[in-house]
Amino acid sequence: MASNAGVLALLLLSAAAVGALAFDVNEILSPEPDFSTFTKYLTDTKVADDINSRKTITVLVLDNTAVAPLAGLSAAQLKDVLSVHVLLDYYDPDTLDRDFKNKTALMTTLFQTTGRAADNNGFLNYAEKADQSMFFGSAAAGAPQDSELMKVIGARPYDLSVIQISKAIIPPGIAGGSTATPAGGSATTSPATASPKSPGDKTTSPAVEAPKDGASNATSASPKSDPPAGSASSPAKEPVSDASSPSEDTPDDGTASGPASSDSAVAPGPASGKKASSAERTVAGAAIGLSMGMALVCGL
Repeated sequence: MASNAGVLALLLLSAAAVGALAFDVNEILSPEPDFSTFTKYLTDTKVADDINSRKTITVLVLDNTAVAPLAGLSAAQLKDVLSVHVLLDYYDPDTLDRDFKNKTALMTTLFQTTGRAADNNGFLNYAEKADQSMFFGSAAAGAPQDSELMKVIGARPYDLSVIQISKAIIPPGIAGGSTATPAGGSATTSPATASPKSPGDKTTSPAVEAPKDGASNATSASPKSDPPAGSASSPAKEPVSDASSPSEDTPDDGTASGPASSDSAVAPGPASGKKASSAERTVAGAAIGLSMGMALVCGL
């Protein structure tokens, strides 16, 4: 009987010891009304149960103002984001300052154990600045590192630590997550679109000079028409004045007359005179022939 009583006493003592070692994160947060929304989220998503089933845990909590970005998440997304705020080790300001001599660390979160974390979304970066301020942020590429450690809400060294941070940490891989440089991508694309346009403008400007054929022909015809006019100064002036005025000769010769040889360029002025005299001679000859024919008919 005595031995049975002794065994029972040992069992009761061991059960009491286990009960003393067990913890409940809600017991630390419940007396804090500023964290009522975050506490409710932990309970509703069962993340509190995951926390309480583990040993050596740090919970990064948000007050009722900082928790606002989580309000628009679905139940599954909310659970994932809350799991990102649970670190699988014990941390407080003293251990952070003492254990990380280089002032930076990569920390594993509860979200990493779910199998749904990808691209470092299940890890947090920690960094201590020169002014001894401490910051957390998602380890995913491009994620901001701007959630500052505010104060310790409660702790049970070295099992459970509850620390307040200034901003919610939502990895880019979870809907609603943000990156540190969203417009940089756009900043890089705007020069890319601008650079092809500038050469394009340069190529179109020479293309505009295509009408140069019409305009340059008129200008080139004038210098080419001047040299052959050395023998006759007066005809040389006539083509120049014709070229400067609305071109009446160009329809006759066409565009090919401009780049033609110097003889063809000089031809327009004198040629018109020769054509007129030959026509007059032909008409005069025809009139003489007709009168002679009439005289012969009358003589008969």
